[in-house]
Amino acid sequence: MSNFAYASQLGCALDGTTDDAPIINKFFAGASAIAPKCLILDGIAAISGIQLPASGNVVIEGLSKQSTGFKLLSNSYQDGIRVGPYSLSVPSSEGNAGQTPPALNCTNIRLSNFFIDCTGNNTTTPANQPVSGAPAHATFAVLLTNCQNASILDVAFSNPPAYCLCLSNISNVSVRDCSFSSNAFNKDGIHIDGPASFVMIQGCDFATGDDAIALNAPEGYGGVIDTVIATACRFSSAYSAVRIYTSNTSSTFYKVRQIIFADFVGVTQTVAFNFGLEPYLGTQDNNAAEQIEDVSITNIDLFCLNSNDSNTKQATLVNIMNTVGGLYIRHCIQRTANNTPYASVYVRSGATCTELLIEDLTIYRDAHGNGVPPTILDLEGSVYRCTIAGIRVTDADGTYGSIASFLKVTSSVSLLRVGAFDSNRFSAFVDSSAGWQHIGNVAAPAY
Repeated sequence: MSNFAYASQLGCALDGTTDDAPIINKFFAGASAIAPKCLILDGIAAISGIQLPASGNVVIEGLSKQSTGFKLLSNSYQDGIRVGPYSLSVPSSEGNAGQTPPALNCTNIRLSNFFIDCTGNNTTTPANQPVSGAPAHATFAVLLTNCQNASILDVAFSNPPAYCLCLSNISNVSVRDCSFSSNAFNKDGIHIDGPASFVMIQGCDFATGDDAIALNAPEGYGGVIDTVIATACRFSSAYSAVRIYTSNTSSTFYKVRQIIFADFVGVTQTVAFNFGLEPYLGTQDNNAAEQIEDVSITNIDLFCLNSNDSNTKQATLVNIMNTVGGLYIRHCIQRTANNTPYASVYVRSGATCTELLIEDLTIYRDAHGNGVPPTILDLEGSVYRCTIAGIRVTDADGTYGSIASFLKVTSSVSLLRVGAFDSNRFSAFVDSSAGWQHIGNVAAPAY
C-alpha cells in the first residue's frame, strides 16, 4: 500500500453515511518516521472514530474545509480523531491528575483543510467502549495526547461531544486559521491539559458554549503549562475568551507561565479572561506563590456581555481568582453591555497579585451601554505593585452617568503607581467607602 493516497482510492464510500473509519485506520497503521503516511480527503467520510498511530507521522489533508471532512457517526462512543489506542489511559478530570505523564512518543501530526462534525454524539464515553478495557472519558472531536510537533491548520470543528480540540501532555503544537463552534457548557474550543509547552494559536474563530481557550493545568496528567501564545483570534458570542487555572481540590498546583494573548476582537457572553475557578466550580488552593506567572494581554477589543450566569462576575474583562505573579494589560478596549454593574478588572477576595499593570485601557459604552459600574478596578484581593496609566471611559453619544470611582481597595496595595488618567466620567479616583487606608505608597510609573 502506498504511503500517499486519496480516500476514494482506498475504497472509502465518502457518502456521509457508510463508516469509512476501518479503511482509514488500516491505511495509517504502521506509519513511522521513515514511512510517514498522508491521506488526501477528497469527500465527506462518515467515521466511527479515526485512531492515529501512537508514533504519529501522519498527515490528513482535505481539499476544502467547507466541502471535505469527517462526520462522526451518532452514538459511536469514540473521539472523532484520536492519537493512540483506545486502551490508553487519558485522565480527563482533575481528580485523576498526578499520574506520571508518558514520553512524547507521538510526533509529526498534521491535520489540515477539512471539517469535523460530531453532531449526535455523547459527551462521555463509558468504560469498555469502544473496546474492552478502555477507560471512561470525555469524548472529543480531536484528542492529541503525548504528542510533539503537531499542526492543526484550517480545520472547522463543529458540535463536539465535549471539547472541540483537547491537547494533553504535548509540546510544540500549532493551531492556525481554525474555527470552533459549540453550543453548550463543557464544550470548550481549545482545551489544554497539563503538562504542555510551546503552543501557538493564531487566526482562529470561536463561537463556543464554554471557554474558547482553556489552560487547565491540573487536568489530564496534571503539570506545568509553559509558553502559550494566542494572537489574532475572533470571538462570536463565546462564553469566555480564556480560562486559566492551576490548582485542584486536593491542594496540589501546577504553574501556568509565559502566556501571551494579543489582538483579540469580538464578543464574550461573560468574563473575557478568567484566572482561576469560580467558587461554584470547586475549591482551589491559593496559598502557593505565583501560580500564574507573566501573562500579557495586549491589543484586545472585546464586547463583554452581561449574561444571566449568576455564578460569575458578568461583563468583566479580567477576573482574577488565583495567585498571579505578573499580569500586564496593555492597549485594550472593553465594550460594555446593558446595565453592567461590574468592574473591568476584578481581583477576588483571597486571590493575590504580585505585579498588576493596566496601561491604555478604554471602557467604551455605546447607545445600549447605559450601565454604570461602581468602580473599574476592584481589588478585594491583595496586590503588591499596581501600575495604572492611560485610563478612560468613552461614551458613544452623550453621557450615561458618572462612575463612582476608578479604584476600590478592600484588601491591600503595597505600592500604587499612577500615570495619565482621564477623570471626565468618574466622580472620584478612589472609592469613598474604602478610601486610601489600604493603599501603602503612591508614586508615578517607573518607565
